[in-house]
Amino acid sequence: MIPKNIDTVNFVNGSNRDIQKTIERSFPDAVNNVKQNSYYLKFKGGSAREIAENVWYFLKDNVKYKADGWHQKIVLPARLVGNSGDCKSLSLFSAAVMYCYYPDNVFLRYTSYRNDPTPTHVYCVVKIGQSTIIIDPVWHTFNQEKNFTHKKDIKMKISTLSGIDPQLSPEFRSEIKKLIEIR
Repeated sequence: MIPKNIDTVNFVNGSNRDIQKTIERSFPDAVNNVKQNSYYLKFKGGSAREIAENVWYFLKDNVKYKADGWHQKIVLPARLVGNSGDCKSLSLFSAAVMYCYYPDNVFLRYTSYRNDPTPTHVYCVVKIGQSTIIIDPVWHTFNQEKNFTHKKDIKMKISTLSGIDPQLSPEFRSEIKKLIEIR
């Protein structure tokens, strides 16, 4: 993984929802980061739990946890290794690696620990069958989580869409096809 070392301001005076959007929009780039040179294979194991545990220990050993202050930063995996990051960056790394192995089972869990449901923490969970594997390198124990008052799990997905949207009316689709044929 080679970091590009590019800093991009996504929002000025951003909200909590803007942070979530940025994490989720950064996910395809994070997956591409860990796919470079098959980096995700570094975490290979015999089961989803083993892979998740390998990721958890790697992050605990190789990334210094440092909470963001007023300037919220989402650090992609290639730039995170050997540096510092907070829960947003750690969860993005975890979710990207796990997605390479289990693309239909990876979620980001946004949690709150007070009456206000606005999330104050995020981490990766992998749901396989009735089992949920928790990857929260901020927490002191693998596959455990702090008791929360509110949670929201967002399934991480990458899609590429092409062609004409099937939701368009048949008349509009016909017009688009005619324009394409003219070229």
